[in-house]
Order: sequence, then C-alpha cells, then structure tokens
Amino acid sequence: AGVLSKKYTCYPSVEEQIRPEDRVDERVVIDERVITSQGPATAICFALEIARVLAGEENFKSVKAGTLASYCQE
Repeated sequence: AGVLSKKYTCYPSVEEQIRPEDRVDERVVIDERVITSQGPATAICFALEIARVLAGEENFKSVKAGTLASYCQE
C-alpha cells in the first residue's frame, strides 16, 4: 500500500513478509508521519509516542510517569 517509509517495526510473525531489510527491532518506531509498533504487548509505548507527537514532550513525560511504563523509550 506504500504507507511505510524507510524504517518500521511490526509483529514478529510477519517481519519477513514486509521489507525485512528496513525493519528495526524496537517496540515503537516513528518514521516521517508513520508510527509503528510490535504488537499488543507494546500498546502502552505506542500510545505514549502518539501522546508525545500530539501533545508535546512535557505532556509525554507527565503521562509516562503516571503509567509506570519505564520500559518504554525516553
């Protein structure tokens, strides 16, 4: 469909089906205007990145602190 840009992440069982050379092994990847995530277990990290993009860094940090999701990227 041409949605992905250069780098992305995805659910492990489909990683070889979608341009494996561009896949990044991270919970959440932002590339241009597309945010991708590895799956259900990374939903909190995915939501936090959306909050960062839409509401800014300060709000992101505040929300992240409230979720106790220290495993998500800074």
